[in-house]
Amino acid sequence: MDAKTEIVKTIMQMSGQYSTYSIFSDWIECLAICLSNGTDLVRRREQWLKREKQFITAMGKYSQEEQLQFAKLTFLLPQAYEEGLTDILGEIYMESESANKSTGQFFTPFTVCETVARIRLAEYKGGKITVFEPTAGSGGMVIAMAKIIQEQGENYQKVLEVTTQDLDWKAVYMTYVQLSYLGIRAIVKQGNALEGGEPKEEQIFYTPAYKGMLI
Repeated sequence: MDAKTEIVKTIMQMSGQYSTYSIFSDWIECLAICLSNGTDLVRRREQWLKREKQFITAMGKYSQEEQLQFAKLTFLLPQAYEEGLTDILGEIYMESESANKSTGQFFTPFTVCETVARIRLAEYKGGKITVFEPTAGSGGMVIAMAKIIQEQGENYQKVLEVTTQDLDWKAVYMTYVQLSYLGIRAIVKQGNALEGGEPKEEQIFYTPAYKGMLI
């Protein structure tokens, strides 16, 4: 069984008291916080502590056995990325039945993201690319661009500089986690891009690569 399938299976097996939507959302929120706080060399103490409390509150709902299952999900995720450059979290979200009519959120299939990315990069000849994605979703479009760049023989970790934004916090966490694991330099913001203005610091996440680190 591949890593992605094992993650989906584990999330569905964990459901009962909490829905797969809640389990997935709590996992991604806590993983994003771990990646951010764990790579902060200069800690903004008040914000760092706020996110730590946020983590404790989210995980506090679950038993010790369930928390071990979250650790298993986190262990499996890097293996899933080794199986191919794609929107892993978006696929897990859909396949684990976390998406449904009540949540009202469905992510663009990665094949569609790839098609759009190929059009956007049709004249790409190499070199730096600066990307702003105002409705990031799970980060699929950025990942698709990284895949196309890699197919052309370039190292996307060296040429991509990304800023993304989304109104939905879950989408922010998903994008942040994925771009962090893929080593992409990115600023990930929560907020409505149509309203303009700069989000508050607590609404912004910086990937480890943006901080000069790889995980």
